[in-house]
Amino acid sequence: MKNAAAAAAQTQLAQLVKSVKSAKWQMRYSQIVIALMLSLSAWALSTPAAHTQENSADKPSQAERQGLTKDALLTYLASIKIVAAGVGFINAQIGDPMNSILTTWGKPQKTRKNKLTRTVKLLYQPDPNTTIIFSGKDKLQTITISGKSGEFFKTRRGVTMGMSSAEVARLYSRYQFKSTRIPFTKSQIEYPKIGINFHFDDKKLVSIVVYAPK
Repeated sequence: MKNAAAAAAQTQLAQLVKSVKSAKWQMRYSQIVIALMLSLSAWALSTPAAHTQENSADKPSQAERQGLTKDALLTYLASIKIVAAGVGFINAQIGDPMNSILTTWGKPQKTRKNKLTRTVKLLYQPDPNTTIIFSGKDKLQTITISGKSGEFFKTRRGVTMGMSSAEVARLYSRYQFKSTRIPFTKSQIEYPKIGINFHFDDKKLVSIVVYAPK
């Protein structure tokens, strides 16, 4: 009788151990899947050539090109947008027709036109701390993102608003740059070969400018 009870107990224990191992494997499997998805998401943010250089951004789908309402714009900005040097980000990329910016982003808060250069600047302010300016003639030539803090936008190398100039220089140390000091507390670091500039006030990042590499 005791032997039968012991055998039954051993059987239950073996089943329990098996189920625990299975649960651990399922958890580990889930972790692997999540890690793989994150890796694929990061990879998707670049073109094949971008694995060896900074310039890359994923091309938006036709659905993502549809006009953004105010609520949709806030939802769009609720997640971090990856800014690629020389390219831009989803829904705004260097070389896009300026008309497509208007179609996608809607009516800007301000429009500035330079009659001499025929350049148009479309200013959008989705929230009090973020300003986006799209500039160009027939096609988008520069994108300027300004803000005091926050992580609505982040470059592929991890630069965000409010970051120190020393940290930005460290993250982009592999690229040739030109550093300029402006009177008082302002300065900028330019990376013309990859198409991105960083503007600082009191050594804190306040603006990112993206343009075609030179």
